[in-house]
Amino acid sequence: MERPGTNEYTIMIVEDNLADVVLVREALHAYRVHCSLETYENGDRAVQALSRRAHDNTAALPNLVLLDWNLPTIGGADVLRAIRDWPQFHSVPVAVLTSSNSPRDQAQALSLGATRFIQKPLGLDDFINQVGRQVRELLGLKGSGF
Repeated sequence: MERPGTNEYTIMIVEDNLADVVLVREALHAYRVHCSLETYENGDRAVQALSRRAHDNTAALPNLVLLDWNLPTIGGADVLRAIRDWPQFHSVPVAVLTSSNSPRDQAQALSLGATRFIQKPLGLDDFINQVGRQVRELLGLKGSGF
């Protein structure tokens, strides 16, 4: 879903930890993913923004949603349900990016329609490499970006 005339994507990140948002930005930069990043610090604000887009036929959809699973106000599972309930968003990939290593959380996320379940790596280099690589794959970009 690359926009005509540009190689810029829109990525929505729903994450309550500012440090993780900074790491995602670093990963996108390192892997040369040219994008605008929309950030929402809780599930409620993300659902409101998505709802506005779902009800506006002229609004551009994000090319990718990176969704934390453990969010304040509305949790990741409920945000994912809302995304998948709107037909406009069925083709938008949603990657759950979480510190959870629970097989139950992973199974639930995938059953609700997550495209991927990515456990946040603990090391800085691992985080940047794994997130950068997976975002490029989810956007259908060729090569590593380096």
